[in-house]
Amino acid sequence: MSSTVRPENGRSSRLTIREVADLAGVSTATVSRVINGRAEVSERARAAVLRVVREHGYSTNRTARGLSAGRTGLVGVTTPVVHHSYFAVILDGAGEALYEQDMRMVLCPTHHEHDREASLLERLMQGTTDGALLILPEESPDELAALHEHGYRFVIVDPLRSLDERVPTVSAAHSSGASEGVEHLLSLGHRRIAGITGPRGWIATEQRLRGYGGALAAAGLMLDPELVVESDFHAEGGVEAALSLLDLPDPPTAIFAFNDMLAIGVMQAA
Repeated sequence: MSSTVRPENGRSSRLTIREVADLAGVSTATVSRVINGRAEVSERARAAVLRVVREHGYSTNRTARGLSAGRTGLVGVTTPVVHHSYFAVILDGAGEALYEQDMRMVLCPTHHEHDREASLLERLMQGTTDGALLILPEESPDELAALHEHGYRFVIVDPLRSLDERVPTVSAAHSSGASEGVEHLLSLGHRRIAGITGPRGWIATEQRLRGYGGALAAAGLMLDPELVVESDFHAEGGVEAALSLLDLPDPPTAIFAFNDMLAIGVMQAA
């Protein structure tokens, strides 16, 4: 972010937020918080930033600068829902990162509806945003590849399916995370470990299933299909799956749930 500085000779020069931060001895995030009146800044840091602002005549006009450069300072974020803790954490982190760059989020809940998401993306692409963050997008790999070819800038967070390697993505460490979870149960002495998965075909499900089975194999155990139950990543599904496992003639001594909501369901069933 840049700003206009008006020295005593009346001529204008450009000062960046990084230069303001360097002069004040603080981070760019702190400068942004002070300028925007945020409370979570120490009095010492606030005073340092305000001193630089006062001495250099720091002022901002993001809208004018952005429009002249063909930018809006807005990033669209599509998400199935906003109230779920999984999505809330991602949204909080994205919002903070954008704020530190003096950018803002355009939040677009999709409710897992493909047509709604496609319509929202079409609007976001019409010059209203500089790019987008797509969380668990419903679009097919071909649709997302076409969006990339169109030149629209976006990043996908936890894609549902495998995508063209050119499409930028950020994903959890599904396989290694599952492996570590099962290894922990093995270290506690469990050998009959069930798994409650998400929907088949999803990247998260398939990679976590690979980590689950790999950890068992490393311990010399065969994956028992009877102990693997497909569910939907929701607590209610976790309850139903856990009850079916606990009703087996030879029930598992431990259950590895493929996400937190399923684990909550397992605890409720137990």
